[in-house]
Amino acid sequence: AQAEHDEAACVVALALGREVAEKIEASLRVQAAATKRSAIVKRALEGQGGVLQATSREQMVAFATMYAPEHL
Repeated sequence: AQAEHDEAACVVALALGREVAEKIEASLRVQAAATKRSAIVKRALEGQGGVLQATSREQMVAFATMYAPEHL
């Protein structure tokens, strides 16, 4: 949702493991292509977007606490 508002938006998803990360990336590609604002979404994702793979929930919480504690 953030990516469609501003091409400078920083969009990060945390995934527990490779399989989940790959599913998120595939879903993002489909959703980005389907939105009216696909050009903005694609620029945001390519410029400062990412799907980060964690090996544990503790690792995910540690990253979220450091990066965006207001979302916990």
